[in-house]
Amino acid sequence: AVGMFHLITHAFFKALLFMGAGSVIHGCQEEQDIRKMGGIRKYMPITFATYAVGMLALAGFPLLFSGFWSKDEILHAAHGWPVSHVPFYLGVAGAFLTAFYMTRQVALVFLGPNRSRAWESADHSHARGNPPTHVGGKDKGAPHESPAVMTWPLIILATCAIVLGFIGTPMWPWFQSFLGQEHGEGLTTGVVALMVVSSLIVFAGIGVGWWLYGRKPIQR
Repeated sequence: AVGMFHLITHAFFKALLFMGAGSVIHGCQEEQDIRKMGGIRKYMPITFATYAVGMLALAGFPLLFSGFWSKDEILHAAHGWPVSHVPFYLGVAGAFLTAFYMTRQVALVFLGPNRSRAWESADHSHARGNPPTHVGGKDKGAPHESPAVMTWPLIILATCAIVLGFIGTPMWPWFQSFLGQEHGEGLTTGVVALMVVSSLIVFAGIGVGWWLYGRKPIQR
């Protein structure tokens, strides 16, 4: 049941991240090099907000996102494995690295200054009332939000990435009951302690990622 719960929650927020990446590529004139992005939050607010939800769910940000509850159950099961604690420590390391690299990605793509001279030129050109420049027959204007046919699925997946986590919490293990599995220990002292440790690991990964890439954004 633990693996199935994470499989379900992971399917939604991973699909959200893949679709969000596609929305970024579409809105950035097919650009795929994140070193040439930066600062596109102001151009693509819906994509940014939904992608941030996917990032926090994948990182396992505590309480509000489904990835926290399903990942926490896996860590709890690994910690209780009588054979070895090695899988638990590997899971802890993976949780830290996931929070770190997802923070790095969001900082490079959505935050900080824009690192594309083509987009900067387009912004200045639009400010003067000139049409966008053409390179290779294609408009090389500033990034733009994706159409509703792309943003509505992002909104739906982001909603699921939040609310689906609550069907398998220790307080309401509906998903485990649906599969006919045991409900586990509930919200015991040991479970709460592991939740605190898991949260600290996520905060550490996000903090290190922000310190290296968000606090002082990479320039051109």
